[in-house]
Order: sequence, then C-alpha cells, then structure tokens
Amino acid sequence: MFKGFMKNKVVWAYRGATGAAILTFCAYYAPHTLLLSRYKDFMTCYECGKETKLPEKILDRFDKACRLLPLKDREVKLLKPFCSFGFDLFQAGTTKSHYGALIGIPFNYFYSSEPEIDRTNVKLQTKSVNWNSEDGKLLAESLILKEDEQIYGMAHSILMTSSHQKLLNASYASGSILGVYALGYFINRKLQTLTRPFIFRGVIYCLVSFFGFGMWAFIKDSTNVYYEGAADEALGSLGPEVADAGARFYGKLMNKNKALRGITQKNYYTNEGDIWYVVRTKSFPFTIRKAMLEQKLKEFQQPKEEIAQ
Repeated sequence: MFKGFMKNKVVWAYRGATGAAILTFCAYYAPHTLLLSRYKDFMTCYECGKETKLPEKILDRFDKACRLLPLKDREVKLLKPFCSFGFDLFQAGTTKSHYGALIGIPFNYFYSSEPEIDRTNVKLQTKSVNWNSEDGKLLAESLILKEDEQIYGMAHSILMTSSHQKLLNASYASGSILGVYALGYFINRKLQTLTRPFIFRGVIYCLVSFFGFGMWAFIKDSTNVYYEGAADEALGSLGPEVADAGARFYGKLMNKNKALRGITQKNYYTNEGDIWYVVRTKSFPFTIRKAMLEQKLKEFQQPKEEIAQ
C-alpha cells in the first residue's frame, strides 16, 4: 500500500497543493461567511458576562451613516452593528454575501465628554492608565468623538464591507499556493531538480516559497490599501462637511495612537500616529488619509473664496 502511495509523487504533490489551497481559502473566507456569528461572539464587548448593547443614539448615528452612502435596501438590511472591545472600529463579513456584514463599534463611542469615561475599567495590557500624565490626557481627549466624526468612521467601515475584498484575500492566499506549486513543478522539469542533491532542491524550493509569499503579501496589502483609500476618496467627495469630519476623525485616531505609544512604551505606532510596520504596508497610512481629506476640503472651499472675491 505504501509503495502504491509513493508510486506517483507528482500526482500526490498536486493533490496536496490543491487540498492546501482549498483549506486556506476556507480559513480566510469562512470567518466572514459561515462562521460570521462565531466571529461576532469573539469580538463582542461583554459586561458582567452579558453582551453590551448599543444605545439608541449610536444606532441612530449608524442609520445616518447608512443614509450617507448610496446603499441598496438589501445591503442596509445585511449590516449588523454591535459593540466591540478595544478603541477602534471593527468590520467583518461582506454585503456581497447573504451572510451579511458586522460593524463593531467601540465602547468609547458611547461617551460625549471626558468626565463620562470609565477610567477605572480602561486598562492597557491589564495595567491602569495614568490619566494625569500628558499621554493619559491626550488619550482621554482622543477617545471623545463628535457625532459627525463617529458617522464618518462608521461610513468608512460600511464601505469596506461593501466590496469583494474578503473574497479577493481568500483567493490570493489559495492562488499563491497553487502558483508556488506550479512554479516549482516548472523548475523541476526545466532543471531536473529531482536528480540533483537534496540541498540544491531545498534551496530552490525555499526561494520559490519566499517569492510566492512576497507576491501574496504585496497583492493582499495593495488591495487593502486601495480599498481603504477608495473609501476615503468616496466619502471626501460627498461634501465639505464630510471631508472636514474625516480629517478630524483621523486626527483624533492619530492622537490616540501617539498616546498609546507613550503609555505602553512600545513601538506599535510611529511618532506621527500611523501603525508601524517593519516591511509590509498592510493599511493606508492615517497621515496620508488625513492629508487627502484636508486637500478635499480645500478644493471645496476654493470655489467659494473665488466667488467671494
């Protein structure tokens, strides 16, 4: 039986690559479709063992964010807001699927002023925050978002779920595995590597694997950056009020990241408030988003200034 299993290594290598590609696709896509409810349970903010419900004012702002966008009635019904833990908005799923999409709204969106912040329960890595320090004061200021700033953030998350990004990311992962296998098979045929020493084959396969990983990372990150930038571009084009709200939204987001960098003493963020990456650029930098929206605002204001002159 073992001899029969090893008789045709090429066939079994193809089957293994195909199986790995299918499993990888499911691992990426299932949490955003079939396992979306489990994903929500994991990301939900709980209080005393119970799910934290969104207050009416937050649900009303979420409705305003939906009305701000050119969404179909079917897409609006597929959007499910909930309270998520952390300080950032969360989104999963897609309105392109009948499973719908989740928009996680952090608890600090409930606050209207700094005195409302539950300072005793806000902890970073199980440690309390020194709210009297400069970084603590900056964090408190950045956690309070105005209504239009919250609506902008929600609208951006909604636009991110109204694309095929989740399906593309799953396809990139599975496609890269098949691509690496196909490239390895081609090199085996051309260089006759199966007759070469094991070390030689190992070096070739490692190079092919690194190339495949690099291509996957580049395409995945480029897609994410494109969709994030496109969402900001679309929102900034809706009007000066939206562009201004977006610029202020990212300004507070960057201040929050600066404060967290100072409090934790870890380089999760840059000095400007962007997410720090060693090699890859997994998201569109906040500094560029803010600058783009400020430029949009100037473009809206320029015709008015010309008319006034």
